[in-house]
Amino acid sequence: MPLPDRLLLMAPRGKSRWRSGANEIPKSLAIVIGAHRAPMTNFIGTRKGYDTASEPLLPPDGKAAGRTEPHRRYSKDVGAVLAEVPGPHAAYTMRGDELYVRAKIISSKPKPNASVANEVECAWTQPLAGTAK
Repeated sequence: MPLPDRLLLMAPRGKSRWRSGANEIPKSLAIVIGAHRAPMTNFIGTRKGYDTASEPLLPPDGKAAGRTEPHRRYSKDVGAVLAEVPGPHAAYTMRGDELYVRAKIISSKPKPNASVANEVECAWTQPLAGTAK
């Protein structure tokens, strides 16, 4: 079965839709967003052969008491920015060594319920699995 040339995420007016043939693995991810909403798209992923190092991430008091799950800091290879594309149209073509790729669309619009100063709205796609093992 041939692979599609690209997977298209369309998000006009807050709606999104993935298009691809059934059981096909896309070779690229494309984003189309209104120009006023997406000045930057980061394609984020992890490549085969990444640095597997990690360390525990403890609270400022140095004690992990009260935490119900482990918190770790992973190497910069995990969730690395693979490409940064300005503007409302962005695409990333898989090289073949990616374990996954996802897009983070970063708006210029301030986030109304921001938890940190100068935080802006952003959206994430679900990860697109790569063919690397």
